[in-house]
Amino acid sequence: MRSFEGARHSATVWARRDRGNILPVVTTEGHQSDDRGGDQRFPPPPPQRRVGPYEASLLANRERAERAARQSLTRRRRTLVAVGAVATAVVVAAALGARTWLGRPGSSTVAGIAPVATAQSHVHRGCPEPPMLTIAVPEALGTTFSDLVDGFQALPDAPCASFTVVPRASSAVAQSLAGPVRPDAWVTDAALWLDQANHRAGLGLLADEPFATSRVVLAVRPEPAPGAAVSWAGLAAGGIPVTIPDPATSTAGLFALAAAAGRWSSPQLAEVAARSRQLLPGESALGVFADPDTDAAAPVAEAELAAYNAANPSVHLAAVVPSDRVAPLEYAFVPVADGTVASRVLRSLADYLGSDAARAVLTRHGFSAPGAAASPAPPTPGAADALREEWAAVDPAPHAVVALDVSAASLSRLDGETILDSLAESTQLAVASLPDRSSVALWYFAQHLGPRGEDHRVVADSGPLTAPAQIQTIARGLGGMSGVVGGDRGLYDTIEAAHQAAAANASAGRPSTAVIVTTGPNDDDFGASLGAVKSAVAKADPARPVHLVIVGIGTKPDAAVLAEIAKAGRGQYIAVTKREELAAALTRALSDPT
Repeated sequence: MRSFEGARHSATVWARRDRGNILPVVTTEGHQSDDRGGDQRFPPPPPQRRVGPYEASLLANRERAERAARQSLTRRRRTLVAVGAVATAVVVAAALGARTWLGRPGSSTVAGIAPVATAQSHVHRGCPEPPMLTIAVPEALGTTFSDLVDGFQALPDAPCASFTVVPRASSAVAQSLAGPVRPDAWVTDAALWLDQANHRAGLGLLADEPFATSRVVLAVRPEPAPGAAVSWAGLAAGGIPVTIPDPATSTAGLFALAAAAGRWSSPQLAEVAARSRQLLPGESALGVFADPDTDAAAPVAEAELAAYNAANPSVHLAAVVPSDRVAPLEYAFVPVADGTVASRVLRSLADYLGSDAARAVLTRHGFSAPGAAASPAPPTPGAADALREEWAAVDPAPHAVVALDVSAASLSRLDGETILDSLAESTQLAVASLPDRSSVALWYFAQHLGPRGEDHRVVADSGPLTAPAQIQTIARGLGGMSGVVGGDRGLYDTIEAAHQAAAANASAGRPSTAVIVTTGPNDDDFGASLGAVKSAVAKADPARPVHLVIVGIGTKPDAAVLAEIAKAGRGQYIAVTKREELAAALTRALSDPT
């Protein structure tokens, strides 16, 4: 039941066990440059390869740096970047026929703000050097699960362990488990995500029985008239616009779409999908209520809506349960790490989640203890796939080419981490946030990396994220970046090539994005000029639109020049100066191709 059979990536030393933990290790972390010259080369040396003194010093100090990296990782734990609304308050509910109301809608014209959870660390101070375990949980459970961890650590016989609780959509965790960075445990809000993760990442993870549930309700403004019948068909035909979060990334959105299936015409579904585009992946559906003068309805976890109403007493939203009900969310604990210590600690935590003390915490936050079988039943994996296909027909998933800088400058540090290290993790998170029918290609670039001397190397050809081979190829690519790092940067040639590749896969109804992430300016004096690359990206084919996004990390990129190139390509330049900004910037670049 506790076993974890997932394969480890062998391309580089990206995973190891530390007291049962699986921790990411970048083999080049900790290298320092010096002033030695010479024309040293990586073995085997391509004829075109140019290696400067910085890169040569990295090679000379590799063994020392690997030791430093391992020692550093015993003192710190990566924090996955994620945002989302969470439940923080008591549900006050009363059944009124087919409807349930949480609180009373207010008449204030002030917009409400959805509570947002951030990663929370829970350090065990009663023992020396406790292992740090990371647990990814759905956004609606974030604050609640942090309270559960506090209760667990307060037990007299609690094991020596510290925890980081990271709010992260179940879909994103399922999509990223093949990657080099994994949580030690995971809480799902629907069993189908575990099935998806096991299939696409080639894993054999098992979940405990659900320890908590929450109904999916419709947050509505304005309040429907008392006694009014509320149904999905009636909502689609009525005057309250319904927004359903993308069912490929939102469990509440998927379950709501299952309840509404067959009750909406194709034009009605297209209208709902069009409204959903205002929500970024991972963003709470409560974001549609930001404008206090706009009528709206959106499916959310009941506990999440209770938290919103508690945080916004003057702008309470009505919670409606349609007559054609939505399957409830069911929260189950999934151990991921397979080390002896981690397995023992996680088993003890899983047992605590079924205790009376844990149920008291869950009830206080508006969650229910699991009872009889969920009613109605959640969609099967096959039914879920069919629903996503129906959605994709009216809201095509995006295509993207992602080119990552692996030049020597990527080994410089940003907020204590190598840029290369942060880039692999942030790209993993950003790709995982996409709808699973998105198509993604992954490239490295530096100088003369390609088989014919191109400055880029195609790591993963364009392919849908529904394919296990695509997910695993991207994961291996992100885990293998340290094996090719070094040299100068052929930035302009890479921008032009990525733009052309994105255009080749674009169509009038399918957005395509070229995302180039750089740590500095163009170093290739023999490649494309500034004028040439601007001219190349400016060529517009209305039948194959491309959105160009250039992300510059740190202080070395020439922001003015790169912004000029992005503008020529009808895109944007994003400057990242802090490590925690990178995942959000990449997610925004991949998810907003307009």
